Amino acid sequence: MKQARSRTRLMVAVCGTVGLAACDGGPTSPFPEFEVADTTTAPDGKDQTPIPPDSVGPTGTGRILVDASHDGGVWWYPQSELFYPDSAHQGKALASYLRSLGYEVTEVPRGWQITDSLLSSFTTVIRAGEWGVYHQSELEAYENFVSRETTLILLSDHRKTDARDELAEMLGVTVTGVVHGPVTKFADHAITERVEELPYVGGAYVSAYDPEDVEILGWLEGDVPVMGLIKSYKAKVFFMGDTNGIEWVPQPFVDNLLEWGF
Repeated sequence: MKQARSRTRLMVAVCGTVGLAACDGGPTSPFPEFEVADTTTAPDGKDQTPIPPDSVGPTGTGRILVDASHDGGVWWYPQSELFYPDSAHQGKALASYLRSLGYEVTEVPRGWQITDSLLSSFTTVIRAGEWGVYHQSELEAYENFVSRETTLILLSDHRKTDARDELAEMLGVTVTGVVHGPVTKFADHAITERVEELPYVGGAYVSAYDPEDVEILGWLEGDVPVMGLIKSYKAKVFFMGDTNGIEWVPQPFVDNLLEWGF
């Protein structure tokens, strides 16, 4: 595992507390219905039906993995037991937009265990939301992923019911609390070009990072940092403490992000 540097602590005040119906759900142990015969074992010892084999083929730049396995009710809401990418869910607008541009998008269902073999089949991953505990093997899979020339869009969420985002912390950013948007202050960067405002709906704020490794790109009112780049890996890593806002496909932000990272 990468040895973490001692980090300069940046503490900011929580702007508020929210209770969003779409964010109240917790992970379950679903068994999504994919038409494949064989099964694998989930962390709880039960069987889980695997992602279709044709979604885990040779690595290609036109293929995107949406890792919503640790979704707490932001990506898959209102789905809660069985997960269907073609049915209504909050992440569908973004996934559909990516597909409309010609990308092949695979959405990982809640409760799935992320593996190194799965991530190694993609060069672009969107981690959508975080709730619950990451297994060590999942963190190691992501560490291997960012050690390659890949792109990771790391979308977190409020820490109201789960204090830690272990993956974000492993990569070098601590997100905390519950804050409201919009994001109105931006650093000069290709990702933020022509962006005047971004929705930010009950997300987390950045409470600690190493300024040598992290570049902050966006702030809420009061100079509360909420998004940026982690520059200490071979991969391109963009992070944001909220998932809701980007699901609405705000432009030109989404297109800028695609041009920068994909």
